[in-house]
Amino acid sequence: QMVFFNTEDNLETVVDDKAIVTIIPNSQFSFDLADMSSSRNTNIFDGSENVISLSRPYNVNFICVYDMMFYPFDSQVCYADIIMKGNVDVYVKLVPDMIEFLGDRELSQYFIRGFSQCQKTIRRGKMGIRVEVLLGRRLIGNALTIFLPTLLLNIIGHSTNYFKPFFFEAVISVN
Repeated sequence: QMVFFNTEDNLETVVDDKAIVTIIPNSQFSFDLADMSSSRNTNIFDGSENVISLSRPYNVNFICVYDMMFYPFDSQVCYADIIMKGNVDVYVKLVPDMIEFLGDRELSQYFIRGFSQCQKTIRRGKMGIRVEVLLGRRLIGNALTIFLPTLLLNIIGHSTNYFKPFFFEAVISVN
């Protein structure tokens, strides 16, 4: 099993009916046939010469820490750390190969600039895969909601220096 390390409860992978296991044979496509006692027509591939691939879609919320120092011109990097559970990493090697993002690249405050993945030591010497998601902020939204109103308020405030005092006289009658 694998563990999504930087999630709230360190979620673990499951093998269920959504999981797809495939054997990627070597270039010679060498295998043995099952013996005659088996009722199935089965090809037996040697695990040391062939690759076993397990794929399954997941919908996981990762914990990301944002650095707002350069707001609103900031870019954020969010990590998805995946490690093997227990001591299985002696027998199984996680290899960063392919990531497929099926969601919308336009988010409410950010847009997804890109992805990268690499092998990395995640925790206490355990090797894992780190998927980095680079997020960029949409500047047109900031320009319309932050800079334009601030500029207009500054212009209005500065223009009050040129008003004559009698513009502000008011007559209030009190009975």
